[in-house]
Amino acid sequence: MMSLIDAEIKRQILLFLFKYFICILIIFAILYSNFEFKLLVEATIFLTSLFLNLANVGFMVNGSTIIANTLQISIARECCGWLSIALFSSLAIATAKNLKTLLYIPIFWPILFFTNSLRIFLIIFLSTYIDFEILHLFFWKIGTISEVIIFYFLWLYFSKNL
Repeated sequence: MMSLIDAEIKRQILLFLFKYFICILIIFAILYSNFEFKLLVEATIFLTSLFLNLANVGFMVNGSTIIANTLQISIARECCGWLSIALFSSLAIATAKNLKTLLYIPIFWPILFFTNSLRIFLIIFLSTYIDFEILHLFFWKIGTISEVIIFYFLWLYFSKNL
């Protein structure tokens, strides 16, 4: 009985790793392509600008660069949150129980995009008090990983009864 359970657990782990590996390969293909995500970058600049306006932060936009005080931040494809969305989706796809649970994945994409723009706003807003490089490192690396994990667990919670 115990070896049958062990075999099923091993099978599930291997299936998860296979699905996740395939998703990660797709992400790497995008990373190493010249795909620019121009529309997503423009949307990121627009939403970040809204946050800056709401906080009454003086800034200007020049192409894909946001200039606030002495800080100039170039919003590249890496800044627009697509990687958070891709990593979250990869985890969810790899652990989805059925088609119905897969349909809940896109619901989280706008929320991830919104929190990513909020992260850029916080970096700009706090950079007058704290060194930009420290903020960028903290919010980008720790923030992205935390965001993906939190939203993945939320997806698990909401999709468990489907």
